Amino acid sequence: FFEMLIAISPERAAGPIVELALSERYAGVSGAYFVGGKVRPSSPASYDQQLQEQLWADSEALLAAAPTLVGQVDHQSDGDHTEPVPGAQSAVTAPIVVSGC
Repeated sequence: FFEMLIAISPERAAGPIVELALSERYAGVSGAYFVGGKVRPSSPASYDQQLQEQLWADSEALLAAAPTLVGQVDHQSDGDHTEPVPGAQSAVTAPIVVSGC
């Protein structure tokens, strides 16, 4: 699977997304899962109501924590120089784990 992703150029990978976004063929289609340009059922887990509720709760918990992650300063500047703050962790590199996935 990962070998296939690496072997596809960004332009080729974007093709189906652009087609879905711009083609009149898909006008009015919303919330569908596509494989090879055709609507397909998504995984059985995507229909699991309990898993959906857990994902929602986990997402809310992550969003509640977001101000501490996003608001954390990982660099300081005196106007001329920018240096890392010792011990700070950027929101980009902060590990995030969602249970049940």
